[in-house]
Amino acid sequence: MSNTTAEEAKEISITSFTSAFILNLVIGLIGFIAFSLIRRRFKYVYLSNFIIQTTKLLSELSETQVQIWNRLKLSNSIFSWLTPCFKLSDEEVFDLVGLDIFVYLRFVRLCLKFFVVILPYGLLVLLPLNIYGTANLKGMSSLSMGNIELKSDIYWAHLVGVWAYSIIIFFMMYREWQTFTHYRQLYLRKGYEEQYSILVTDLPAYLRNDHNLDEFLKSVFPEKVISVHVFKAVPSWTDLSEAHDDMVRKYEHAE
Repeated sequence: MSNTTAEEAKEISITSFTSAFILNLVIGLIGFIAFSLIRRRFKYVYLSNFIIQTTKLLSELSETQVQIWNRLKLSNSIFSWLTPCFKLSDEEVFDLVGLDIFVYLRFVRLCLKFFVVILPYGLLVLLPLNIYGTANLKGMSSLSMGNIELKSDIYWAHLVGVWAYSIIIFFMMYREWQTFTHYRQLYLRKGYEEQYSILVTDLPAYLRNDHNLDEFLKSVFPEKVISVHVFKAVPSWTDLSEAHDDMVRKYEHAE
């Protein structure tokens, strides 16, 4: 049986955390450098989208998109892939990748902003106050607010942090929502085909194929119908598929 005491175990826990942090930091740096080196050799793997857009699909791009792609051409330097992150404006990113990816990238950037806002006050103010609290906890517990004695004035620092974080983060989220609303309106103004899709149900039998339905709708709405697709409901097929799956499962478990 181990003779390690509870206090020693707590000390080990903070040592383990520090070791794991340093190890993962080293692994991350190695991966970062390895990627920067390998991507230059395997461009069709790491730059496939760029190559396709600037070669095979070049004729389908707008003049603005072509200009943006040309600005993004990378040199052979190791860290040249980082520079495009700082070259493009929101409008250019939106033009290149569309609304969905644009919103995703904005979300990632918002998370980084949260981190930047939270880190300084937490690291320089709250963490030292917790460590030098008078509750004398050991290990990882010494880093938490639990290391501060009850009714201590130090809790005011945490209260200030809660209010400051909340106000700043809510403001940042409000600004982000304004940006999203603006670009969503721009996207809707583009008038893509999928934005005007209409579902029609209970069609008569003679209109239950693409050709007949297309001719009928174009006769009713001339020059306003782009495409027509008929999706048939086949409940009997669904029932047969479920019966087949049940039978397969029974045979698999048969003795």
